[in-house]
Amino acid sequence: MIQRTAEDTIKKLATSFRAITITGPRQSGKTTLTRLLFNDYKYVSLEDLDMRQFAQDDPRGFLAQYDKHTIIDEVQRVPDLLSYLQTKLDESKDYAQYILTGSQNFLLSKHIGQTLVGRTALTTLLPLTLDEIKEFKSKTSENLQQHILRGSYPGIYDQKLDPITFYSSYVSLYIERDVRDLRTIDNLPKFQRFLTSCAGRAGQILNMTDLSNAIGVDIKTIDAWIGVLEASFIAYRLQPYAANISKRLTKMPKLYFYDTGILCYLLNIRTETELLNSHFYGNIFENLVLGELMKYQTNAGEQPNLYFIRDKSGEVDCVFETSTGLAIAEVKATSTYAKAHGAKLTYFGELLDIPTERRYIIYAGETQSRSDMQLVNIYDLKAITGKS
Repeated sequence: MIQRTAEDTIKKLATSFRAITITGPRQSGKTTLTRLLFNDYKYVSLEDLDMRQFAQDDPRGFLAQYDKHTIIDEVQRVPDLLSYLQTKLDESKDYAQYILTGSQNFLLSKHIGQTLVGRTALTTLLPLTLDEIKEFKSKTSENLQQHILRGSYPGIYDQKLDPITFYSSYVSLYIERDVRDLRTIDNLPKFQRFLTSCAGRAGQILNMTDLSNAIGVDIKTIDAWIGVLEASFIAYRLQPYAANISKRLTKMPKLYFYDTGILCYLLNIRTETELLNSHFYGNIFENLVLGELMKYQTNAGEQPNLYFIRDKSGEVDCVFETSTGLAIAEVKATSTYAKAHGAKLTYFGELLDIPTERRYIIYAGETQSRSDMQLVNIYDLKAITGKS
């Protein structure tokens, strides 16, 4: 069992809410963690056809059999069940009556907002952080490039699954099952091409017109398909920081993938040599860093508040809130710091009035404190987020 940082957050939520809803991508460890933390609870999975049919046909009977102190796995399979669950939760003031898990992002769904608001805590379990991987594999000497290629899904580590086999199956099942559940897509081969095209644009400004032309579908379809990627925790749009400082700031988001293993698989990068020689390496490293920062926030039970900032003179990769105030970070896929790396960091740091102790270069080199900024190794991100 891999020790998960989110354990303390979930335990704390269990003392304050009548239900807990844990979302996250498939295979991120939601079921394993909930069954460990609530090992005296009943368990039912709505992935099982007979249980799903039971919940759909007779929701009151289903909830009578699986009354409080039950884990309901993959609850998004029967969204109407949540309306009946609302009444069930209101019958008792007990905390943690139900633990719900789902592999769709309920923040993008109307069901939670309409039925369980105020009754359930909503948190997200993303795949492993680098710290969790290092702690689990403390006796190995796996390097950064291996971490990037292997990605962060728990099964690759605790079950010793082959990454290429894992991601091949993951992507195939995702397209064949989850994509169909989330949206009616008539042309799956075009969606597969869309997914690969998104991988080639990871870490870049999202130009939906360009994607539309490349895939041969309209912009509304591209927007809807990106929504599918977001709802299933494959990719996300990083929004620009909304600062009232200049009309020159871009309003277009950037596109990132949650997991570098999936990203490398889609880019057909299989070895360390291919990774280091790839012109995508900088963007892949940037995806890794942004994903790590997001995991620290979600593991603490918070909604991610990551942004980037860009104007005609350039951009800085990440603007985010810390316990001590606004911070700004530039990501560099290098082990050696050069003065030119900090130019935009200084420019935007002064523009946003961010003190030098919260201006960061995140890279693969040694963590150092400089007079004008902080150099932070990617494995030391905990220190700058203030999260555990």
